Amino acid sequence: MDSAEVQLNRFGIERQGKRLWCHWPWSTFVLTCDGVVVCGCGDAFNENPVGDTRSQGAIDIWRGEGFQRMRRGMRENSPPAFCYKCGLMEVREAQEGVPDLAEVPDTPPRVLYVEPTIVCNLRCPQPACVPEEVYGTRSMKLLSYDLYAGVIDELGPQLERMVFYNYGESFIHPDAFRMIRYAKDVNPSLWVWTSTNGHFFDTAEKVRALVDSGINEIQFSIDGATQAVYETYRKEGKIEKVFDGLRAVAEERDRRGSVFPWISWNYILFRWNDSDEEMERARQLAIELGVDRLTWTTTDQPLGMPSERFVPGTADYERIRPGLVGGGAQVPNAIRWGGRIEPVALPERVRTGGDIVARFQVTNESELTWQPGTAHDVRRMSLRAKLHDHAGALLVENFMYVGFAEPLQPGASTVVELSGTAELEAGRYRLTVDLVREGLWWFEFLGIEPFGCEFEVVGPADA
Repeated sequence: MDSAEVQLNRFGIERQGKRLWCHWPWSTFVLTCDGVVVCGCGDAFNENPVGDTRSQGAIDIWRGEGFQRMRRGMRENSPPAFCYKCGLMEVREAQEGVPDLAEVPDTPPRVLYVEPTIVCNLRCPQPACVPEEVYGTRSMKLLSYDLYAGVIDELGPQLERMVFYNYGESFIHPDAFRMIRYAKDVNPSLWVWTSTNGHFFDTAEKVRALVDSGINEIQFSIDGATQAVYETYRKEGKIEKVFDGLRAVAEERDRRGSVFPWISWNYILFRWNDSDEEMERARQLAIELGVDRLTWTTTDQPLGMPSERFVPGTADYERIRPGLVGGGAQVPNAIRWGGRIEPVALPERVRTGGDIVARFQVTNESELTWQPGTAHDVRRMSLRAKLHDHAGALLVENFMYVGFAEPLQPGASTVVELSGTAELEAGRYRLTVDLVREGLWWFEFLGIEPFGCEFEVVGPADA
């Protein structure tokens, strides 16, 4: 399709003066359950295949004509016809530059999407996850383990992230746990994420297999807190079975003292489940069950079903925005986080090369227990100090950090000591002390003011 012929795109804005862009052809490899490779997870119907792993190697596909055609179209602002209806596309001003990326990248993909199966056990009305027509577009309904392992052998060592989910319910696949474990064995640093409706963790053996797989993050999709509300959309679903499985996974993880899996609960907002009562019931359940993160998701489909309460700019929207996917939070969470930091002993004057020691009383004002751990553990809380010069410019983000020695319950306090070495030139410096969860979310992102103090570094003659 000539891009000049397309006057309107899916956003309903004029094409003149605009350009379309998508980074996926340079970053992501999407493997569907019959071995076909597509350019993105938005291609539910395999309309734009770029290769087939049954007859080609994964690297050959990544460097082959299918992906080259996609990349060439992006660079020339004339992508294939499929792109004009794909939700992954970005619309930019024509004068905006795009990265000068090669049609054949030197590096393999960083992200792999794996669709273990197209089959689902639920019968949701007008489902966005598995439209009825999708079933006929896959020549095989279960991904061959050997085919999958071959792709992992080629791409796995240099992958950064694997999404073990596309369309269908991944854990219907009889080898699902084994597949995750294989990817982690090939690349232990690979971050593996999945989404599930949660009905397949109904035995102790399956729960152990999930934790044993090494999976990093699992999202449970549960659109309600009671059976009557939940089954309005999740037809044939059993909410208590889902809750039992989620609870069992959390308990098995915690029994082992394991960091993983990080457990999320995603709640899609519809007209029938968006009451304050149902949403608050879900919040309290999430805390009781051991969920790390609860998120709200708004949608514009299926027709006539989406919630109409949470419109940007309204008081209702602002109230749930900290937990709203797409609401602007770096890591949205409807479970409240908060903490208070009070000084016990602060450094004032430190010799160059000497020790910097600061002690604080920290109070957990969150709704979740803070777990002990190091600064690099996902799910763990740590106290960290940024180092600034006297004018406020950031010098070192993680200048000093420490985890908590014991779990800290909501409302409880403990004294924590930060220590480091003053390998600094003489002068005045500033510490900004804050709480950090998951190694990336500083509490200042939540609107909580970090604690600040100044100290002086002096030379040996001035000590």
